[in-house]
Amino acid sequence: LRQVTDRNVSLKTKDTLLDEKESLIELMREDNRTLMMENQKIIDEKKAVEEENFVMKQMLERLNQIDMQHEKKRKQIK
Repeated sequence: LRQVTDRNVSLKTKDTLLDEKESLIELMREDNRTLMMENQKIIDEKKAVEEENFVMKQMLERLNQIDMQHEKKRKQIK
């Protein structure tokens, strides 16, 4: 009888541990999904900043060209 009781306790312990393991696996999956979404958000934000930087760089280059043209005209006038 003691062996049967010990075996039942052991099986219950195994079931409990398996349940805990499944719960932890599900929590890890949820954390992983959350991290993947956050990572994608960061990637999207980085892309937007890079695009904005590209446009700003083009605008700056154009302003520099205009500035050089004005400088040439100013020298011609003198």
